[in-house]
Amino acid sequence: MRKTKTDFAYEQLKTLIAEERITKGRIIAIGEIAGMLDLGRAPVLTAVKRLESEGFLQVVPQVGVILRDLTLTEVRNINDVRIAIECAIIKEVTPYITAAKLEQARASINEQAAAAEAQDFRRFVLADNFFHRRLYQESRNPEMVEIMRRLSDRLFSVSLCLIMYPGRMATTVTEHKGVLDALAQGDADRAQTAMKTHLENGKNLTL
Repeated sequence: MRKTKTDFAYEQLKTLIAEERITKGRIIAIGEIAGMLDLGRAPVLTAVKRLESEGFLQVVPQVGVILRDLTLTEVRNINDVRIAIECAIIKEVTPYITAAKLEQARASINEQAAAAEAQDFRRFVLADNFFHRRLYQESRNPEMVEIMRRLSDRLFSVSLCLIMYPGRMATTVTEHKGVLDALAQGDADRAQTAMKTHLENGKNLTL
């Protein structure tokens, strides 16, 4: 299906947010965003309203938009939902996940290890996100996949902060390997337990 200008604006604007090219705390005019994306105001405004409804932005009437910071309560609530859904997904996909998909996940872990060695936090979080997406996108429940995609996008900046905790990158790599080992052995219960431990460890850093 061909993407509309609004779809393009939505995806590109989310990328600008993830790459922190929109500064937190600064109001940015719709016209400025349109110029950055080389689009008209109409598709940008529609994309902005969608992102506002998803909690990424706040519209300041007659002025522009401002990037929202998640509250601590929102972070905890999102993490609780993520734990519930992703743990359900990991158990679901274990019986039919392919060797090719496992290899892609393993490559992501190797990328994380390399990023940790280089102390490249953004590179690490991108590889971390790919690891999780590679697994949950195997779910045969598209509704859960869509929910997980949105949660992952909203938590990107939070993940970037948490991964800076001393030792967290190394621990994450070890935890991911535990999930992958269980998946490779077809042990759904152990994969689910390993994923829950991993996600709860991350959540605990926000407490």
